[in-house]
Amino acid sequence: QYTYIYTKNMEILDNALTPQIKSSLAPIQNKINNFILQVNTNPNNMRLPMHITSHEEEHK
Repeated sequence: QYTYIYTKNMEILDNALTPQIKSSLAPIQNKINNFILQVNTNPNNMRLPMHITSHEEEHK
């Protein structure tokens, strides 16, 4: 039941993210992606996933 409530709440949150909010978050996402790229280019580091999964991908 918790999983169902969590999924429904995340769907509501996803729907609330308007294009304006998503565009505001884009610079932050770009910084995160650049950081991950820098970490992954160093062979001494453990590789990080390039794409952060959403709750939808985690629960499929």
